[in-house]
Amino acid sequence: MEQSSASEEIRTRPKFFDRLKPSKISRSHVGKKAEARTFYEYREDETATIPRWIEHAQASLPGAKKVKFEGAAVQLYKVPDQTPNFANVAEYTASYIRLQSPFLRKELQPYLEKHDVIFQDEKADIHWPLSALFFERHHIQRLAQESKDNDTREHLELLCKVINNELGSTIDEAETLGEEGKITYDLLWTLFPAASLIISAAKPYHQGYRIHKTPKYVISSTKIPRYDRFSIDCQYIVFDGLQYGNLTPNFEIRRFSGKKSVKDLEVYPYTVDAAPETLFDRMSRRGERVLQYQDHHYMQSSASDTSKAESPYDEVVKNLWRSDAHGKAVIDTHAYVQTNSFERPKIEVLADYDSDEQGRLFNEWAKSVREADNSKTPSRRLTNEERAKNVDVVSRDASNCFIIHPELKGFSLLSKTWETFTVDSLSPLSSNTSAFDHLVLEPKKKNLLYTLVESHRNFVSLADDVIGGKGVKAMKANGPIIVAIAHSVLLGQGLRVLLSGPPGTGKTLTAEAIAEKVGCPLYSINAQDLGEGPAAISSSFAKIMENAAEWNALVLLDEADVYLKERSESRAEKNEIVTVFLRHLEYYRGILFLTTNLFSMIDQAIESRIHVHIEFSPLPPSARSIIWERFLARLPEESNKLAHKEMEQLGYWSLNGRQIKNALFMTLSWCRQNGKPVTFDGIEDIISMTCPRSSKSSDESKIINGITDGGQSQDNANSHLLDF
Repeated sequence: MEQSSASEEIRTRPKFFDRLKPSKISRSHVGKKAEARTFYEYREDETATIPRWIEHAQASLPGAKKVKFEGAAVQLYKVPDQTPNFANVAEYTASYIRLQSPFLRKELQPYLEKHDVIFQDEKADIHWPLSALFFERHHIQRLAQESKDNDTREHLELLCKVINNELGSTIDEAETLGEEGKITYDLLWTLFPAASLIISAAKPYHQGYRIHKTPKYVISSTKIPRYDRFSIDCQYIVFDGLQYGNLTPNFEIRRFSGKKSVKDLEVYPYTVDAAPETLFDRMSRRGERVLQYQDHHYMQSSASDTSKAESPYDEVVKNLWRSDAHGKAVIDTHAYVQTNSFERPKIEVLADYDSDEQGRLFNEWAKSVREADNSKTPSRRLTNEERAKNVDVVSRDASNCFIIHPELKGFSLLSKTWETFTVDSLSPLSSNTSAFDHLVLEPKKKNLLYTLVESHRNFVSLADDVIGGKGVKAMKANGPIIVAIAHSVLLGQGLRVLLSGPPGTGKTLTAEAIAEKVGCPLYSINAQDLGEGPAAISSSFAKIMENAAEWNALVLLDEADVYLKERSESRAEKNEIVTVFLRHLEYYRGILFLTTNLFSMIDQAIESRIHVHIEFSPLPPSARSIIWERFLARLPEESNKLAHKEMEQLGYWSLNGRQIKNALFMTLSWCRQNGKPVTFDGIEDIISMTCPRSSKSSDESKIINGITDGGQSQDNANSHLLDF
């Protein structure tokens, strides 16, 4: 019984979701009538991409009505709003607004053209979302209030009413979101007026951009068309080694739901920053600094040194094996382009170069250089006048410095590779003569090296002095060698210095000390940097020496034995390498220091081309003691428990400078890890493990008849760098 009543209830329950099954429609009639039917395309507006087909052609406006409607100052073209509503009443949205008023054209044309609104046949169409009217609404309102002409004022007031009717709710919503610092996807366009300045914080620095074209929503290429991306075409300014011009990246913001913080967008207006004026000034000053790097500049980069000391030993440990080239770079866009297969940015040159005859000639020359890039033809550097012209052109628009790219191409003297540096990470090199001051070398030879290197760096002024009859007396007072080198400078020849002696005696550090004293780049190379085989070595030498000569750098070819060794009949390929090196040595016009451990085996042709040769001998105990003392003096007092007498005893160990550094490095690393101070016994334990072949002796009298405790000849002057 209960089961029967339940079945009855199911049969009588209303079926809210009953669906009619589709009936089978007969198609037997299709195509049976002997008639032709015509259908006409109908588009809701001029921008519609999907047409509709209707049975009857649309009637055109009668002539009288057409004249009547054409007389309107503003025409609104609306399309049905597809958004569903409960009232089931069709609502319409403005597809575009046509401005026909000559009064509006006269007043608004300069403002509207910034937003890609063009007047044609005395008319201008502004398409939805009417962004030009949105962004210029305050100008339009001000012009309406200030206009003295009745007709103009009336037409402007009419347009203000249209803006209020069509965009009122949009304006209110955009202003509310602006107060919250948020935005919706549908109102993204309200953030980005044409030609406005925006920023990206995607990198560790802010990059400024100028909007190039009016941003727009883009339809995805799916079966169901949908505006799911907002596209922004921008500009920023870069230097291509010749001139400044624009690159035009594109940013796309994908559809998102709800509200989003404006600062979370990939790009956003700089005006939303907490202090926009400060940000604009800071980025503009940064751009002005970029303009100073059109030639080559020897700089210090802070980007390579971000570590912080956590213990008293950290700074000493870090500096023990730090190269003199650490953090140093030569910023040089011109050399980067020439060296890296002419990888020049494809810029759109700024328009202001053609404003005068000088600029037009500069433009023509730069264009010819770019065209020659394909043939890998080297070009000259910019003149002072051309660099000044670049600065002048960029500075004509106050916003240009805001959008200049802050990255510069430079050659790292540590990694010996081309790298990218931000202008904020660069600073001038501080003058440091401590290494040179601690160089123990006969004063005449020490001053000779410094004078020769310095004179080569200033060879232009030296040549002018000699040609004019000045300075000759001063040069002769310094001896015949100075005069000979001065003449080689005038003839465009290089300065070649050979440093020979056993390992660890200070040859490399002598070159570093000289370079640091004169303030020139030290370009250190070895066999690994030059490749293998005569052809590869020749190509590497050519590139290195060309850049080094232009930078007035001191080139240090360390452990150059393979290029200096005397030629023989049994070494055909190695002979060719020596010949290649000899040829480059002959024509190199810059400064070259060579180091070798095997001077006795040097080729005579190379020896004859050396201007200065200084021979190094093993360190005596007194010199080794001073090295230990100066290293340990860098430690805080509480971390260094050695007495002066103990430091003297450390000098008794038969170590070279490199071995002393290694032993001290290991000692400090152990003390840092275990939180212990540096002690004499601890250092000696480390020495016995790191240098098991070394011996300890206080007898300096072993240096007898020109033989040192390392078994090396002591003829020629000793020279050591005591501050390793």
